[in-house]
Amino acid sequence: MNERRQAIDEIGRELNVRRNVYPRLVMVGKLSQEEADRRTRALSYAIYFLDRPDDTNLSTGPITGE
Repeated sequence: MNERRQAIDEIGRELNVRRNVYPRLVMVGKLSQEEADRRTRALSYAIYFLDRPDDTNLSTGPITGE
């Protein structure tokens, strides 16, 4: 597996961890929902941009489901 794929996979794992942890942090007031959404969206974009061929038009962005 190449380094780019490893980076994408690691970001995906981190995104899954945050999706499990952030709701609890929001519930206890340690993180705002807006900040949780921003951080999750940033990781989604990172995966999207890293997982594209180098010659792909990157002007649109991922579908985040929000």
